[in-house]
This record gives sequence, structure tokens and C-alpha cells, in this order.
Amino acid sequence: MILHIEVKPNAKQNEIFYLGENALKLKIKAPATEGKANQAIVEFLCKVFNTSKSKIDILKGTTSKFKKIQVDLREAHIKEVLEKYK
Repeated sequence: MILHIEVKPNAKQNEIFYLGENALKLKIKAPATEGKANQAIVEFLCKVFNTSKSKIDILKGTTSKFKKIQVDLREAHIKEVLEKYK
């Protein structure tokens, strides 16, 4: 399943907000330098979905605050998890 994510780096804490229609807003503590925010996004989503890093891939937007991320899990599971963050 592909998720569309808007990221705000340098936040006080990691947070996730589900906006519906496969759209998320993430606040990440890591800075947007040297790929640190991207790495933190993948690690944070691994915790949210309780999965390994190999199941999450940034498809587009590695240098942008808008990203397309592939999560290789069942769609029903992803939506069930995301409903908790509405």
C-alpha cells in the first residue's frame, strides 16, 4: 500500500496523524540533513506498524517534505493501525 506523507522535521517529539485516504502527517524529531529525517521516518513507521525496515520504502520525495512511501503489509492491517491516529 502506498501512503502519502507530509513530514515536519525538527519536532519536539515523533507524532503521527492519519488524515484519511492514505494521507498522513508526521512530526519527526530528526533534522532534515544527511537523510537523518528519512531514516527516522522509516524507523518510526516500523514501530507504528510493528514490522521490519525491509517492509517500508520511500518511493518518492527523499529531499522533499512530501513523500510517497510503500508499506508492504496487508492493506486491512495498515488501515486498522492508522485509524488509531485519527
